Amino acid sequence: NTNKAYTPNYGSSDATEIDANALTGASIPTGKHPWTLTLDPGIDKIYVVNEDSATLSIIDGATKAVKDVQVGEIPFAVAFNPVTHRVYVLSYGDSSMAVIDPNTATVIRTVKLDAQPSAVTVNARTGAIYVAEQKTGNVVVYSGSSYAKLGSVKSGTIPYAMATDSS
Repeated sequence: NTNKAYTPNYGSSDATEIDANALTGASIPTGKHPWTLTLDPGIDKIYVVNEDSATLSIIDGATKAVKDVQVGEIPFAVAFNPVTHRVYVLSYGDSSMAVIDPNTATVIRTVKLDAQPSAVTVNARTGAIYVAEQKTGNVVVYSGSSYAKLGSVKSGTIPYAMATDSS
C-alpha cells in the first residue's frame, strides 16, 4: 500500500503523484495533454492517456520511469484487467482500442470499434470488455481473449463513463 493518489494535468502535460501521508505532490512528465488515467496496484503501474500526443504513458510507481506507447488518434479512455494486467486504450478519433502489455510497453493488438468510443471498463472475473459508443448510444461487449464482439446493449444518449462490478 503506497497511499498515493494521481491526477493528470491537461494544461501542464504531466501527472501529479500525491503522497497522502506527507500531503506533498511530485510532478511526473507525460505526453501532451494527459486526459485521464488509471492504475494497476498489482504491478505498481500508472497508465496516463495523452490526448494530443496519441500515447499512453506507463509510469513505474516505484521508480517514476515513464515509457510512452503510441496508440490511436485522440485517445480518450483507459481501463485495465487486474488479472491479466492488459491495458485497454480507446481512441475516439479512429474508433479503435489498443490492447497493451504494460510489461513490454507494446501494443499487442488493435481492435477496430464501431463508432466513437467514449468509455471502457473490464470485468476482471469474466474478462469481458465493455465499450460505450457516443455516436450510437450503445455499450458493446467484447471478449477479453479473442476481442470478438459478443453483442451490444442500447444505452442512453452519449454514454460517457463506465464501471464494472466483477463480484
